[in-house]
Amino acid sequence: VVVEAGPRFRRIDTVTEPALASAILQVSSAVVPRVCFAAGEGGHGISDSGSQGLSGLVSVLTASNFQVVPVSLLEGEIPADCSALVIAGAPSGISAGALTRLDAYLARGGRLLLALDPPVDPGIASFIARFGITAGQGVIIETSSTGRAVGAGPENPISFVYHDHPVTRGFDQRTIFGRAVPLGLTPTEIGDPRPLASTADTAFERVDLVSQATEFREGRDRRGPFALAVATSIPRGARDAALPEPRLIVTGDSDFFANGLITWTANRDLAV
Repeated sequence: VVVEAGPRFRRIDTVTEPALASAILQVSSAVVPRVCFAAGEGGHGISDSGSQGLSGLVSVLTASNFQVVPVSLLEGEIPADCSALVIAGAPSGISAGALTRLDAYLARGGRLLLALDPPVDPGIASFIARFGITAGQGVIIETSSTGRAVGAGPENPISFVYHDHPVTRGFDQRTIFGRAVPLGLTPTEIGDPRPLASTADTAFERVDLVSQATEFREGRDRRGPFALAVATSIPRGARDAALPEPRLIVTGDSDFFANGLITWTANRDLAV
């Protein structure tokens, strides 16, 4: 399916409600939305064409009428013209000053995608916990044979369930994640956290990150299912009703949209 408006067009390989809505907005909008990628945090590079790079995602976003630009979390405020900010992995954590700038960006109505990897830095874990999103201590192990059928290993969990949310409504293909930390929900007064994608109950959390075990160990490991991605929005009060609604998505893995996996159609569609 091709959605076209004047000189702009967007091809949709898998027709879903979110994909159609996104395509219509992209080709009909007079503004080219800017997707900002945090640079300098030690994550994936947007110009890197290797398996861990994001050049494939950049190409997909550019073809979908997005402008991709790097920004620094270490210097100054996050630019106000960032339609969304992506932090694709933060293996060394995020400094306290950068977390403060993220808070300010969200308070202005920012939209943040925070793609994590195990082990999650304590500072980041505390940051997302305020929004009702928890990060496990280990890594998800998938024991189902479904992943093996498509070449995924035990440390490549599959999205068996897509939840009813505008981002994932209509999705029915399996997304393959890389080494992922399990996510969970906890009561909060800030926002409305909801799962986007989850594992099957055949998955478990191997708490020991050094171990190579792929079988559940009673008393040491934790049984699933687990959320692989969680979204939350923060409703505005009457005083700030004119401001955009802050939105945050957290994923337990940053590899699912890197070059090594984004060729998988479901991965590409979920990333966009």
